[in-house]
Amino acid sequence: MANLKIRVAEKDGRTVSNFRLRSNDEVVFINRSDKVLKVEINKNGPESRDALCIDGVPQQEFQVGPKEGTALKICDSYKAETFKYTATIAGTIPEDPIIIIER
Repeated sequence: MANLKIRVAEKDGRTVSNFRLRSNDEVVFINRSDKVLKVEINKNGPESRDALCIDGVPQQEFQVGPKEGTALKICDSYKAETFKYTATIAGTIPEDPIIIIER
C-alpha cells in the first residue's frame, strides 16, 4: 500500500502543496466533477513541459472527461526532479500543485 504525504509550504508568497512519487509510479487524475477537467504541465515554468506520458508520448496538456480518470507515467526523457501542473474544472479557479519525483 502506498502512502501519500502532502507537504504544504509557503513559496513566493503563496501556499503550495507538494506531492512525492517514485519515477516509475503512475499519476492518475480522477475527475469527480460533472464538467471537463483541463490539465496543463509546467505551463509557466522554465522546466520542460514533457513530464508526463501516455504510452511514451508526452502530454503537455490533456483533458479528463466528467466522472473519468486518466493515468500517466513520468516520461523517460524527463530529467528534472519536480514538475507543476495546473488543473482547472470549467468555470473554476485553477490549482497549481508541485509534484516531486524521487529517483
